[in-house]
Amino acid sequence: MESYDSDGNFEPCLKGGHTAHWAVIHGFCVAIPAEEMDDVANCCHWEDDVELGRRLRHVRAAPSAQAMAAALADELSVFVYASQGKSRRVGLWDLDCLLRSNGNLAEATRKHDTASEFVLPSGGLVEGLAGKLLLLG
Repeated sequence: MESYDSDGNFEPCLKGGHTAHWAVIHGFCVAIPAEEMDDVANCCHWEDDVELGRRLRHVRAAPSAQAMAAALADELSVFVYASQGKSRRVGLWDLDCLLRSNGNLAEATRKHDTASEFVLPSGGLVEGLAGKLLLLG
């Protein structure tokens, strides 16, 4: 689980913690450059389609260690399958966006008059949640 700022569509955003929620991470996806697609397993790559536009295509094959290492080194190539606590739907989110959203948690929402409505960790959002991930076993 990852704490983050949730936008209206439940995707990560940067609102200083004012829309903080929990996301359940179900898995991850790595986008591999098209030129490396000859040997890629259970991953995806960006594909330009005349009718559909740019889309993420999932493929099944065995990745080369070099292709996987190159993709993982590129922060823009890693995505997570995640869902926000109120949503039944799983989304595909950019991992870098989720991490930046988590790192920007600074204060609780201003929508409520009292902080007593929230259970905040010791040290508040910055020390208790920002930059942290909760592993459930």
